[in-house]
Amino acid sequence: FNNTATDGSSLWYDKKSDLALHNPFTPPALVALGQVCVRMLKQCEVGCVSRKVIVLDCDNTLWGSSVSEVGAKNVVVSSEYKWLQKFFVRLQSMGFLLCLCSKNNENQVLEVFELRKNDMVLDLNEHIATYRINWDSKVKNMIAIANELNLHLNSFIFVDDNSGECEQVRQQCPEIAVVQIPLKP
Repeated sequence: FNNTATDGSSLWYDKKSDLALHNPFTPPALVALGQVCVRMLKQCEVGCVSRKVIVLDCDNTLWGSSVSEVGAKNVVVSSEYKWLQKFFVRLQSMGFLLCLCSKNNENQVLEVFELRKNDMVLDLNEHIATYRINWDSKVKNMIAIANELNLHLNSFIFVDDNSGECEQVRQQCPEIAVVQIPLKP
């Protein structure tokens, strides 16, 4: 972490705790992460379903800003977004499948992964099992991903920053566990 007030990491990173306890997080960050983990675990327990697939939004989830508005070279890949990408890479190494589902122009999202690969932790070819990047509904795209992977939607976790998208998935596919990340990283 670059512990400066300008990138917001001072809200998350505690250098003294990191050095003394090997715990890099501030108390408020631990509370926030604990809440997210409990919510994910609680959602995963519903019906004793084993979750296998994590479907990730891109804009304002894996990076800051909208690639269609600022272009691939100008999306924000700050330490907070890198931390979240590392978290998902760890889950992938534990056996989860990572997928992308983004309302965007496919070529622009793929361009972020190509042009910003030195900034990104996630690698499209190494970490992402499949993706649907288009302007269709995320529900329709996740159903297509489920069909491609031959898995039921109850094995899915959907991660997005957009409350409207999260609510639409909750309403139309209640078997999918939905995790809404904060609007500010």
